[in-house]
Amino acid sequence: MFRPLMILGALLLSVAACAPLQRGASGDALVSAAKPPLAITVPAMTPVVSGVATPQLYTELGFKAPRLYYRLYAPAAGASTGQAVTLIGEVPEGWQWSLDLSASLRDVDKGTVQFGGRDFEAVTHVVDVADDAFATFAAKNGTGPQKWLARRFTRLEEFRKVKVVLEYREPLPDSLAGGLPSFGGDERLAAFAKRAETAFSLTFGVSEFDVASPVVAADVSQRGFTNLAGRMEPDTRYLFTDDR
Repeated sequence: MFRPLMILGALLLSVAACAPLQRGASGDALVSAAKPPLAITVPAMTPVVSGVATPQLYTELGFKAPRLYYRLYAPAAGASTGQAVTLIGEVPEGWQWSLDLSASLRDVDKGTVQFGGRDFEAVTHVVDVADDAFATFAAKNGTGPQKWLARRFTRLEEFRKVKVVLEYREPLPDSLAGGLPSFGGDERLAAFAKRAETAFSLTFGVSEFDVASPVVAADVSQRGFTNLAGRMEPDTRYLFTDDR
């Protein structure tokens, strides 16, 4: 009785080990082979670090860890300073991403932008290096200000099980060091938003990728991903089942 079950279990593990990776780095892109099939690139920049992060996010039921596949991009030598972050996040079973896609309490210039024919929520905010996942990596490579001006684009997919995040950054100008204007129509922020929108290229529907095995990069802070990840909450469809 038990031997057939052991053989079946071994076969399932073997199949899982041989199954192609679904998400991660492929060439210059961050990709997802399914749910949804997607490729994200930053044409004017070069990927400098990529991997997987599992930060502990505080929730109403304690700490839970999503799985985040990410890539950090930087300009070519001699180009203007800045960086771009791409991220595809998965929640654990029985959880979903919150509908609140804000980046901070001081978000400005909120709106909707299309990438690959789909709507993304857009906000502009300030990233302090003390809270940035990539601060140590940037410091070791001689780049990075104390604060970034950031434009973030976010979309939920697969019934809120998957989150796609794009964030374009430039050093925070001295003229904005005192805080971002909360009213609309600021020319500096409008020009920055346009640069951010043109930084990313997304293609939905492509699913044939050679995905590299994700790594946990030593110079990337797991704790620093909590802001990029955002919030998640229990999926109420799972709360009252007998096996949970």
